[in-house]
Amino acid sequence: MSANPAEVVLVGYQDQGNLGMGYLAAVLRQHGHTVDLVDVRDEPVEIAARLSGRQPLVVGFSLIFQAFLPQFRRAASHLRSAGVRCHFTIGGHFASLCHKELLTNFPELDSVVRYEGEHTLLELVERLKAGENWRDVHDIVYMDGGRVVETEARTLVAELDSLPFPHRPYDADRLGGFYTLPLLASRGCARRCSF
Repeated sequence: MSANPAEVVLVGYQDQGNLGMGYLAAVLRQHGHTVDLVDVRDEPVEIAARLSGRQPLVVGFSLIFQAFLPQFRRAASHLRSAGVRCHFTIGGHFASLCHKELLTNFPELDSVVRYEGEHTLLELVERLKAGENWRDVHDIVYMDGGRVVETEARTLVAELDSLPFPHRPYDADRLGGFYTLPLLASRGCARRCSF
């Protein structure tokens, strides 16, 4: 557990309680950090108002669907223009597979977290909190003088039970008279993806 907790804001698509963000939040919370989950579909001015007066250490964007990329970009651009100067990172399927295009066309970003993000994001947050170099954290991609730099790949989580249950601060939906919450039945890609 961190003796000096950091504040992290995770922005993503929140329908059905984004379990990827829930896992990220759970790991960060397990290590004593505070996490705020924000829906990317909120207006950028609303997201900026929610962060007003706070200075999170990291704003992480969870990009599941690339169709939301313009909305993520608008949110990040508005946050930067509203004075949010912390580290911006992004993760998710599209970010993992198309990080070069993302960094080239999304200049507000400081880094991309590839593939499984739980341990990578935690290490990034803890390095930034300690004022240490973050540019050699495994599975990070960043720009350096117009050049895309990819760090060494991180080993996948071997024992999924080692991860805490996802943080899910949502009310259950009512479906067919029953309260329901979504459940992930798999992780990664069911085909030949590398993650």
